[in-house]
Amino acid sequence: MAREDGMIPEFVRYRRELGEEKIAAFEALCFHLAKEVAKPYTALLNAWRLEYLEHAQEIADRVLDAANGNFDSVALTNALVASVEGPGVIPGLVEVSHGTGEWSVWSRNIYLERGEPFTLDNLIPFCSYGIVRDPEHFFFDVRGTETQLMFNCFHVTKSGLEFAREIFQERVEKLRKAEGARNE
Repeated sequence: MAREDGMIPEFVRYRRELGEEKIAAFEALCFHLAKEVAKPYTALLNAWRLEYLEHAQEIADRVLDAANGNFDSVALTNALVASVEGPGVIPGLVEVSHGTGEWSVWSRNIYLERGEPFTLDNLIPFCSYGIVRDPEHFFFDVRGTETQLMFNCFHVTKSGLEFAREIFQERVEKLRKAEGARNE
């Protein structure tokens, strides 16, 4: 693809059409919790994988395995949030439910809890450009009958990762170098 002013023309158009306020929200998504995550650059590079059910299943399985049979809805919800939230990803609704006779449901809506800039008004426009996605993942009968996990996340796509690399080159490079220094 031909480049204009050092940036892919499609990305120049995105930036112009979205405006600086929305771009600031995208930047916040790309670098969300970067200082708290052990491998923030790796997390950003892998955020797009949440689009796929198989990756979401791996995360759900890790959370359930770590619970060692303790199906506490609150603890599992919080563990699921901790497993996905980070650079390039802000969870939306996360819900764990189970029951035999008495139903126990616990849910959190993380992007609402986090507030600005993680609002639908700021995140949805990126979905129309294909640089952010919002898939929902449902897992039924995860530990016996009547147990289920559900979560959705706003996350950067492969195209979104390239967009971030174009418009936030210095921050992405700084993240890469910081992660490398942590791992030495």
